[in-house]
Amino acid sequence: MNNNSFYCSRAWRKLRREVLKEDHNECQICKKNHKHVKATVVHHEYHLDEYPQYGLMKHVQNPITGKLERNLISVCNNCHETVCHPERIHKEREYKIPLTEERW
Repeated sequence: MNNNSFYCSRAWRKLRREVLKEDHNECQICKKNHKHVKATVVHHEYHLDEYPQYGLMKHVQNPITGKLERNLISVCNNCHETVCHPERIHKEREYKIPLTEERW
């Protein structure tokens, strides 16, 4: 199953609603910083590309420590891009080619 079909599946949509409800629709990263921002994304701590077996699991056992950890976390879009996936921001910057040698 590719990521697109996973995120469109009934099971994922149901689980996503549950996680958002459990987190009171608040971004958990902003909440740690004493801010209250509405969560719009449920993020996989164990990324779906690397750990597809954890895709529908709220909690997973850490393969190194053996401790039970949260896998799904409610976040705002800003935190999802800047905190959870900073590599996406760097990739966008790499592809911007200057128009001239003077870089403008």
